[in-house]
Amino acid sequence: MCRFKQKEVSIQKMQNTSVAEYPKFISNNPCAEDLFEGKAHQKIAQSIANILENNRDCHIIGIEGEWGSGKSNLVKLVEKKIKQTVSASNNKQEYHFFLYDAWGFQNDFQRRSILENLTAYLVDNEKLLDSGK
Repeated sequence: MCRFKQKEVSIQKMQNTSVAEYPKFISNNPCAEDLFEGKAHQKIAQSIANILENNRDCHIIGIEGEWGSGKSNLVKLVEKKIKQTVSASNNKQEYHFFLYDAWGFQNDFQRRSILENLTAYLVDNEKLLDSGK
């Protein structure tokens, strides 16, 4: 039975037809797209982007939700919207997005883990460390 399946796959590949390979793994990375029917994440992302762009007193946004609810994807959507607005308006305001995956470090010491990740982010973005900022 397995040989037949392997031959079938080989024949299909030779005929240049697409073959679904299994197991199919789904990426855990945010895609920066709203795949929901009602586009709720787009609407929320636009609201957050508007607040960040129009309220100079708002410097940090925290998003709370269950695992898999789309928090990281929402942040990517906000980042995408702000970058589009900044490039379209030639705005000189800089926005920086730091993502921390608490679930990915759930077995580590949280305080140490977030500080290490934030430090790495700042070092990678050396211009943020300039004393003039």
